[in-house]
Amino acid sequence: MRGMRGKAGLWAVGAALALSAAAAGVAFAGDKKAGTGDMAGDDKDMSPMKRKERIKAELGIDDATALKLFAALDNHRRAMKPLREEMEEIRAAIEEALAAKAPDEKRVADLLGKFEANRKAAESERWLLSDTVKKILTPSQAARFLILIMDKGGKHHGDKALG
Repeated sequence: MRGMRGKAGLWAVGAALALSAAAAGVAFAGDKKAGTGDMAGDDKDMSPMKRKERIKAELGIDDATALKLFAALDNHRRAMKPLREEMEEIRAAIEEALAAKAPDEKRVADLLGKFEANRKAAESERWLLSDTVKKILTPSQAARFLILIMDKGGKHHGDKALG
């Protein structure tokens, strides 16, 4: 990301975060109460098959493209799961270390190093997904995908971090 400037760099960062959110199971935007928007309401109760059909329709992709896209998203989810679990363990360890009257600074520093390594690994996975999606979708489809995800605000189920 360093060295990226202007709108292109911002778009790339937004795309990586948005794609990561999508891979984590993002529901689509719209006014939930009013039922407005292209992807109105929260589809958390929708079956995975129906959710995939909605994505296919919004992006205008065929079955073969959808199969590739959803395989990439599933691979990303599998790659991110242990990273999220590890991050939760690191956070708990940091909280425990800080709860002491006199925190062990070396332990806290080691935990911060683990945190940073985990964050970098997750970021790398997000960029890998972004690159993969750009190879699968046309630029217009990728832009539509990005908009769908950004409309939701990058939020997804649960309280886990993006990705």
